[in-house]
Amino acid sequence: ATDEDVLRNKYINSVKGEMSELYKQQREIQNSNLSSSVKYDKVREIQAQINELAKEGLNNYEDVKQSL
Repeated sequence: ATDEDVLRNKYINSVKGEMSELYKQQREIQNSNLSSSVKYDKVREIQAQINELAKEGLNNYEDVKQSL
């Protein structure tokens, strides 16, 4: 693998880590004692963050380059 491939892999892993933390938050909310409507609103908010993070990750993937 080239240096740029390694950097891209690290970048994707960092995005994946952030998404994993957001999914964890979603599960905590879904397993909480909050009312259904509050759960729904909070989970939708987090899902929007996940979607945006995924979109940014994919859009920026090719732009990851090694700088000297």
